[in-house]
Formats: sequence, structure tokens, C-alpha cells
Amino acid sequence: MKTAAVRTKPTKYRNLSGANCYRRFRRNHYLLSGIGIALLILTAAVYIPRTEELSFWLYLMTILFLVAACRIVLWINAAGAYQILYTDCDPVYRELTQFQAFRSKNRSLNYAYLNLLGDYCLAKGMMEDFESCRRQLLAMAEQGKLREKKQVDQILRVWDRRLAWIKKDRVREREILCQLLQEKKYLIQEVAWTFRLAQLDLLEGDLENARTRLRFVMEYGNTMAVRAWAEEIWNTQNETGEMNHEYDTE
Repeated sequence: MKTAAVRTKPTKYRNLSGANCYRRFRRNHYLLSGIGIALLILTAAVYIPRTEELSFWLYLMTILFLVAACRIVLWINAAGAYQILYTDCDPVYRELTQFQAFRSKNRSLNYAYLNLLGDYCLAKGMMEDFESCRRQLLAMAEQGKLREKKQVDQILRVWDRRLAWIKKDRVREREILCQLLQEKKYLIQEVAWTFRLAQLDLLEGDLENARTRLRFVMEYGNTMAVRAWAEEIWNTQNETGEMNHEYDTE
């Protein structure tokens, strides 16, 4: 089974709550924006008194360079927040009600936020909040580019998978999980969906496939909660000869 390289370097957000993650992200955003504006003002202050000595094209190229550099640095800061939601396997990404990613202008970050928030609302039985989340997602998709349609379709399937779990429709849930694994992009997705398939295998008595999937989760789960759950099931099997599959939970 192929997967992306496992990230082993601890993220700088590892020990922060969702609210603190958001505050750090916004603080860095405002700080970097302020530095960029200050550099632009300084450049103008140096050029204006020396318009006869300095080339206008040199001034223009300097401004364009500063703007480009500022946008790159801001993008890197947004990528750090995006990393919390999808790349790093850290428990903090579940604190969605506090992490107000939708205020960011980064559309990928917004889609990631809505994806996890909708899943969270379904898990907690907050159906009105879930429908509100779905409306936000569809409204964003209408204003987005065509290349974003595939991402939105995957998010909707993630939610359909959760709805199938709520309805105890295991056949439909397995079908959706297999589709999602074929299109997975991040390690955290593959680990979570593989563990759920292992649970379904256990519920159906397919111990061989369950063991294969549990081994994958234990190897690549990093600090995700499902890794600990997989290890618990595995250890129970080694001690008693049976795997604990009496519960159907997430």
C-alpha cells in the first residue's frame, strides 16, 4: 500500500489548543503584513527625495519584488495553519469550533475547515449546524474555480460516509471508503479511512484484512487517536486470541 512520506518532525502547534493555534496564525499574519507595508513605505521614502538620481524602473522593480516576497511569506504562514488540519497527525486538529479558519482568505484552508467541521457536527449529532456547514460549502463552490469541484465532491463523500455510519449502512459506507482511498491526498486521510475499514472488517469477521489494515494504522498513525485504538485491538488479539470488535464506534 503506497502512502506519502511520514512526517516525524513535531509541529510547532503540537501543544496548543485550537484557539491558540488560530491566535498564533493571525498574529503572524498581521505581523508579516505590517512588516511588508513598512518596507514599502521605507522604499517610497528613500525614492521620492531622490527621483532625479534613482531610476523609476529600479523603484518599480523593487516594489514588485517586495510585494511578491510578502505574498510568498504570507502563503507560507497559511500553509502552516493548513498543515494543522490535514498534514500533521495531531489531536489539535479536532478542536474545530474554536479554530476560525473561515476568516482566512486562503480558500484551501477554508475548504479543509468546512470538511472537518461538517464531519464533527455529524459525529456530535448537530444536524442543524451540519446543514449550515453544507450550505457554506456549496456557496463557496459556486464562487470557486472548476478545479475546486473535485475537492468539494470529496468533502461531500466524506460527509456521506459519516451519514452511512449513522444509518448503520455498512455496505454503503465501505463503498464510499474505497472511493475515498483511491483519491486520498494526505496521510491523515489514509490512516483514518483505513482504520474505519479495519473496524468494518472486524464487524464482518474478516480478521485477515483487519490485521493488515491495523498494521498500517499502527505504522503510520503518528499521534492520531486511531493509532492507539489500533494498538489496543491488536494487543487484545495477541493476549486472548480474539480481536475486540464488539463496538461500532468512531
